[in-house]
Amino acid sequence: MERRQPSRRDFLGLGVAAMVASACGGCSLLGSQKADVVVQAETGVLRLGEADSSALLGSETNLLVAAEGGNEKILVVHRPDGTLFAVSSVCTHMGCDVDYDKNLGHLRCPCHGSQYGLDGHNIKGPAKKPLKRYSVSAENGRVVITL
Repeated sequence: MERRQPSRRDFLGLGVAAMVASACGGCSLLGSQKADVVVQAETGVLRLGEADSSALLGSETNLLVAAEGGNEKILVVHRPDGTLFAVSSVCTHMGCDVDYDKNLGHLRCPCHGSQYGLDGHNIKGPAKKPLKRYSVSAENGRVVITL
């Protein structure tokens, strides 16, 4: 049986396939983040502990929160003016986790560039749907997210 030499077209096709596979794998690795805090849900709310609440409320920062045993991650943002925002961290385009960009003042997906306002509305695509928004407040020094 005679063995056929790979053609230039075969080689280029293999290279393109490898690049696509690598790019897709990179999106899932870069776009998924582990929650900063995992909290036990209490009758429709997530109540952060004192230390996590204090760290969040003490500076302009954000925290990625998940309910114990749940698969939804919630990004909670504390702004310099004291306001709190909480939205699903999962981009509605391809499911990567969004980040809070302090310089832009809104949320950005690191995978494909979608941008969202802190209330979850779309600013820039490719995502077409807004992020789910959650009610969040500070009660007695603890951050409470209503599911």
